[in-house]
This record gives sequence, structure tokens and C-alpha cells, in this order.
Amino acid sequence: MKKLLLSIALVLGMNNVVQAQTKKFEHNIYWSAGMVTEASHYGSSNGYSFRTGYGLNCYFSEKFSLMPCITLRQEIETLSFNEVGADPFCYTFVDVPVMAQFHLPAGKCKWVFGVGPMFSYCIGKDSYYVDADPNDWLNGKEKLNDFSVGVQPSIMFEFWKLRVGVEGNIGLTNVCKKYNQSFENTYIHGIVGTVNFHF
Repeated sequence: MKKLLLSIALVLGMNNVVQAQTKKFEHNIYWSAGMVTEASHYGSSNGYSFRTGYGLNCYFSEKFSLMPCITLRQEIETLSFNEVGADPFCYTFVDVPVMAQFHLPAGKCKWVFGVGPMFSYCIGKDSYYVDADPNDWLNGKEKLNDFSVGVQPSIMFEFWKLRVGVEGNIGLTNVCKKYNQSFENTYIHGIVGTVNFHF
């Protein structure tokens, strides 16, 4: 009987160890809103950024996880679309960030610091429109390249099943299509407030 109880205790103990060492997967759904800047040598244009996405967080320990995500990102210039002569930007991206996250306890809550590469595919490139000359050769041509790469840093505060914080987007590659030598390299940077529900 003692051997049986000892065997059961040993199996249960080993099971707990295995479970502790097993990677934990966590689903994340998030929404973000904030500001975006389209920057080039000639200057910059500011606008709004909206995001919604899903991430699968894989925990390697209590303090470290890796979260690949897929995000739909919409960026719209603040300039009125009805302004005469204006050509405000309006872009849509599918982003794939891969976030390394560090989880630091803060009582019953946590701070979560993240950083990782972000690979972006533009599905809504917008087109040029020269209001002053409807026959301008640039009219109807797409503004952006298909693919770009950036870095996404983040700081989140976690409580219950929520993480609330700030995320950034630092563009590393030129997004502008160059139809001739007059086109400058253009980079998109942004900062958003994010609410993340995880389960």
C-alpha cells in the first residue's frame, strides 16, 4: 500500500514538473488607436492609425514569451478629404509582428515589455491625384511599395485578462514607389494606445 501511494505521489510530482516545463499558449485579441507620421526629406505628414489583430503568445518561462501576430492596420491623414487640391494618404496594411515579451511582476499585476520585427504588406496603397491637372501622368499611380519592414516596441500593464499600454512602429525601409529620381525615401512611424484581451 505504501509503495502504491509512493508511486502515485511520484507520478503526480513528475506530472507537475512536466506541466511546469511545458510551453503555455495564450490567445490575444487587441485594438489600437493613435498617431502616424509619414516622413521624408521634404518634411512629414501626420494622421491617424487604427489597428486590430490577433496574437498567439508562447511562454517559455513565467518571464519570457514569444508572440507572432497578424494585424490589420488602417492609416488616414488628418487633412480633410474635401479640401481643394489636397491628396491625403489613406493606407491599409496587413502586419506580421513577432514580439519577444518580458513579463515583470508588480504585485498581483505585471509589466510587459516587448520588442520585435514587423513585416508589413500593403493591401490598400492609395493612388496619386493631382487636382490641379486631371491629366497629370502621376494620377492613378500607386503611392506605396508592396512590402516594408519595421520594429515594434511596446510597454503594457497587465491586470485580470487585460493588457493596456503603448506600442510603436518604427519604419526601417522606404515605403514610397519611386517613379523617377525626384521621389524621396519615405518612412512610416507611429505610436498607438492598445487594449489587449488575453485568454
